[in-house]
Amino acid sequence: MINVDEIFNAIKVINLKNKTRDEVINILLKGFTYNEIDDALTKLQEQGKIFIDAKNRLLFPSDVGLILCKISGTKKHFAFAQVVGDENNTEYFIPSNQLMGAMHGDLVYVQITESSDDKNSVARVVRVVKRNNEKLVGTLQAFNGKFTVVTDDDRFEPILIPRSGVMGCINGDKVVVQIDYDKSSDVKKVGRIVECLGRSGDIKVEQLAIIRSFNLREEFPQDVLNEAKRLPQSIQDSLVKNRVDFRNLRVITIDGEDTRDIDDAISIEKLKNGYRIGVHIADVSNYVTESSALDKEAFLRGTSVYFPNQVIPMLPRELSNGICSLNQDVNRFTLSCLIDIDEDCNVKNSKIVEGVIKSLHRMTYTDVQKIINGNTQNLDEFSDVFDDIVLFNNISQKLKEKRQKRGEITFNIPEPIITENELGEIVSIEKRVQDESHELIESLMILCNEVIAETFFKLHIPFVYRVHEKPDSIKLDGFLRFVNSQKILTDIDPENATPMDFQSLLKSMENDPRKDAIEKITLRSMMKARYSPNCLGHFGLASTFYCHFTSPIRRYPDLMIHRIIKKYLHGTNLDVLKSVYTPIVNSTSDQASSTEKIATEAERTVDDYKKALYMSNFIGQDFEGSVSGVTDFGVFVELDNTCEGLIRSVDLPYDNYIYDKDAMKIYGTKFHYQLGDKIKIVVKSTDIKSRTIDFELLGYNNIDGKIPIIRTKEENKKNKFIESFSKSKMQEKNKKNSSNKKNKIKKSIKK
Repeated sequence: MINVDEIFNAIKVINLKNKTRDEVINILLKGFTYNEIDDALTKLQEQGKIFIDAKNRLLFPSDVGLILCKISGTKKHFAFAQVVGDENNTEYFIPSNQLMGAMHGDLVYVQITESSDDKNSVARVVRVVKRNNEKLVGTLQAFNGKFTVVTDDDRFEPILIPRSGVMGCINGDKVVVQIDYDKSSDVKKVGRIVECLGRSGDIKVEQLAIIRSFNLREEFPQDVLNEAKRLPQSIQDSLVKNRVDFRNLRVITIDGEDTRDIDDAISIEKLKNGYRIGVHIADVSNYVTESSALDKEAFLRGTSVYFPNQVIPMLPRELSNGICSLNQDVNRFTLSCLIDIDEDCNVKNSKIVEGVIKSLHRMTYTDVQKIINGNTQNLDEFSDVFDDIVLFNNISQKLKEKRQKRGEITFNIPEPIITENELGEIVSIEKRVQDESHELIESLMILCNEVIAETFFKLHIPFVYRVHEKPDSIKLDGFLRFVNSQKILTDIDPENATPMDFQSLLKSMENDPRKDAIEKITLRSMMKARYSPNCLGHFGLASTFYCHFTSPIRRYPDLMIHRIIKKYLHGTNLDVLKSVYTPIVNSTSDQASSTEKIATEAERTVDDYKKALYMSNFIGQDFEGSVSGVTDFGVFVELDNTCEGLIRSVDLPYDNYIYDKDAMKIYGTKFHYQLGDKIKIVVKSTDIKSRTIDFELLGYNNIDGKIPIIRTKEENKKNKFIESFSKSKMQEKNKKNSSNKKNKIKKSIKK
């Protein structure tokens, strides 16, 4: 694997600035291959380290005033250019006529045209470095023999489709359009339809359109499927001789009712001074070998993606639901972590081995919770593990208590469970329950991930860590202004914040009606968790060492570190591990972080679509909810079923309102709205395309047409100053007029 940084260093050391691309390649051919250099030059441009100008010369962007940015489009078709890798989130305004054909999501070089001390600097696009939207999803519209695709994402302009590119689709069809750029000009672009998804508005078609819009890899290439089909679906006894045999233990799995990709199992044994916990994870790396078609596809996917009625798996079902899944009563290969703990749940010893298990029971969270609650009726089939479940639960609660003592931040933000029928119609939306049965598995998996991460960190072996860095101080300043405005006591230091600080803050909100909203805002003040080759700790868990080891069927980082662990177990030399896996863990971390972000956004988008669709059945009906957000354009209200809607400012009772951004509230002379307020609303409307829900206050309809006035605190101060200034000027004028009048009268009397 080519090391791009190595080639960049060579460019700087040899000083290849102003050389043409061909000259650069010829000079570097002594140390690298043509393809390596060619690929590296492309990647270096995408990283913002070099720029190839119109004369094909290599330049350094900073020398010619160029800045690498990502385009963030808007509905009005001007855009903002967000500086790549900038911690201060610097962005520039790009007028629509200065975009040079760049669209939302594209990677570009920009040049500042109008500098400003505030955040309103203007720039123009000089070069589109990388197109990130070659395909878009939208609805075909035909009018007077002309065809356009109006994209579902209104940050993109409609795409013109020549008659030859319509592909037999008709007006109103939901389609996927391939954008073809004119080679002589980046600005001119037309499209051609490459797939007709079905009629716009159909539930299944709309979900498929969302999936297509995120470019998720739904279908597996044929070579990947062929590899999967060649794999055995059972394990012969002759293959287990070099593995530790755990088939005599009471090994169980605990998952949701609908789970098919079961990648973790647990066991427990009593020791003289404690217990041995076995966390047995599917040995996916035994079947997905390095650089195989299966491996390359799994790397590109990065993760499985879960929707209410559909899963897009990272691995073909022959593996994810078959030979890798730890199904009941069948032999399965595992990578097992054996953790010895004392009575206080302190880790005394640990060991990682290749194993083989036969799951005794495929249990659900519901089954386990009944046993924890002491309700064992109709659970006779699990009678042999009742004691194990109780013991696991006791250990889980002790582990949870230990994490809380060190400062773990616990967020109880509810997730939706969306239930559908066979037609895809939504039957119900409810909050997901997080009880002791879920905590049991969560605690054991966290413990295992920490043990694995610490072990391999201390061995100095290249690894993929799950990291969650401490909050950015600038972002934290804004959060603390909000907390102070809510009159919530906290002594968090933005420069030296600790997990315990946040834990204490959230605990103090336990009985506060604003708790749910405060939790969400607290979470938004945090950094995003990501994957990294560097062990940077996990702030949210208050953990020094952390990784993802326990889900290799659905996460590529887990699969990668399984592979590294097995190389180590088989005696691979440390220097060899470092030379081979250092660049691999770098690329894996970047790719996995990127694909996770896309998957999360896709899942959330489908959920929002389903929520809007579901709530369209209740237009005109009333509900009670809590204020979950306040803006200058309205009040967000979240219902008990997790659906959130907006009461727009024009639908609020008439008043002169002040919007306090820091305190996140608006208040007038008669009415006020702030986080946590209980409000009764009526579902006013839904917009399925934009996946939004509109509410209005129960008992209030703005039928008189009087529109509320909402000003910011600053605007209000300004207006008060102007009013006061005008008033004093008027008084001064009146006083002067009065004085002049008196003088005239006096003069008149004298005469």
